[in-house]
Amino acid sequence: MSIAQMGLDVTADDIANVGTTGYRPARVDAASLPAQAGATVIATPRSAQEPAPGMSGTDLAEELPALVMAGATYGANAAAIRVQDETTRSLVDVLA
Repeated sequence: MSIAQMGLDVTADDIANVGTTGYRPARVDAASLPAQAGATVIATPRSAQEPAPGMSGTDLAEELPALVMAGATYGANAAAIRVQDETTRSLVDVLA
């Protein structure tokens, strides 16, 4: 969920800066760590190339689908946690 949240934050920041001259949008990169350690997440610039003078590097055609995907990923993870919680509650009820 933290990766999806960071994706939402980075994409929202990119969209908010669509009118900022010289702004370079970022992307979220995630890498797995050794077993049981989870993942590491960093936001890096999407392109080393500077935007055209007087322009922002943000492309809304890329940002809007990224926003939808990050939101869907966050929602799917929340649903999985909710199901796990309900399953645990049911098991406790059976054992009680």
